[in-house]
Amino acid sequence: ACKSYEQRILQIYGAEMHQDLISFSHQETGIKIEGLFSKPGVSRPSKRWQQIYVNGRFIKATFLGHAVSEAYKTILMNHQHPLFFMMITINPEEIDVNVHPAKTEVRFKNQNLIYTAVTSSLRPFLKATARELYNLLHSTFQTNSVLNSTESVQSGHSEQPSLLSKKPQTNNSLPSETQKHELPHNHLKNFKTEHNEFSTDGTL
Repeated sequence: ACKSYEQRILQIYGAEMHQDLISFSHQETGIKIEGLFSKPGVSRPSKRWQQIYVNGRFIKATFLGHAVSEAYKTILMNHQHPLFFMMITINPEEIDVNVHPAKTEVRFKNQNLIYTAVTSSLRPFLKATARELYNLLHSTFQTNSVLNSTESVQSGHSEQPSLLSKKPQTNNSLPSETQKHELPHNHLKNFKTEHNEFSTDGTL
């Protein structure tokens, strides 16, 4: 059932949203909880993408939405909300579907038990998933850093010339010893100093 449900979510909401969701399933005495929940770190500013189904029927249950949010409490930032499509299977005798004319609201005989089952099973699952994602990102970052360092070292060795291959450079543009002390006469005509240290023949 969950696989076909995943396929429906993929068809309705597209691959972009589907890749931000993870599959979750938990079963204990008297209740089964399953569905798709947003990965740690993925959130929305509104509760628009939150749907709850009980025994295959879409319902509105504020306390169940709060139970899911409580499981995400230490994972998401303030004023951010998780995405989830949660299905709960329970003994029909434990719920009353005649509370609302449209039957979108139901009354649970043991609401606290349902709340605790959702929170206590989903919270450790999300924390474990968050650790796995962190370790994966950390490992990928370290691998990329090593590869980049190796490429830099290899590139440096290939481009840097050997010191033994360098030849002494000679600069033919430098003036000779005689040229160093001679200045053209036409430069001296407009060149004056406080003490007139230059002679008229252009030498120091």
